[in-house]
Amino acid sequence: MSAQVRSPGRTNPQEGMMKKKEKPKPKGRPTKFSQKLLPIIERLTLRGFTDDEIAETLQVTDTTYHNWKKKHPGFFDSIKDWKLKADRDIERALYERATGYHHPETKAQYVQDLSGGRWETIEMTKHYPPDPTSMIFWLKNRQPKQWRDKIEHEVETGDTLSKLLAEIAAQGPQRPLSDNEAE
Repeated sequence: MSAQVRSPGRTNPQEGMMKKKEKPKPKGRPTKFSQKLLPIIERLTLRGFTDDEIAETLQVTDTTYHNWKKKHPGFFDSIKDWKLKADRDIERALYERATGYHHPETKAQYVQDLSGGRWETIEMTKHYPPDPTSMIFWLKNRQPKQWRDKIEHEVETGDTLSKLLAEIAAQGPQRPLSDNEAE
């Protein structure tokens, strides 16, 4: 006969095997990230807010905001898309300022008449001439070699300096001149 060794308090030897494994509780504070934040973050990104400014607006640290981007790849991809859209809008606006543009406008005007007066509206097209500052900015960034303020000049010294130093070194040490020889 074999005797079974039982630990104190257990009545069934298989009791330990039947226990369900409990999931470990997450460490730290629960995340503030939720899908409800996405429209807010999208608006802020499209308005040109930086990541740090968005984190401050959401009342989280910049580290937390960057961790959200790492932990949620779809969120990170959305941020990249929103930033790209904002950049494209700015590029388009800069291009229009540089080349000039026009847009329809409704002008309201109060007209006095015998019965007192009335408001009239006029549909018109407003024109904006090209802006030289926008042109310069565009060209300096698109064609920097031709339009930058700083022009780099390349000067070739050749091996002249190297040859001169080699000759001096080959002559060996020279004795210092005495006061009489220096005059």
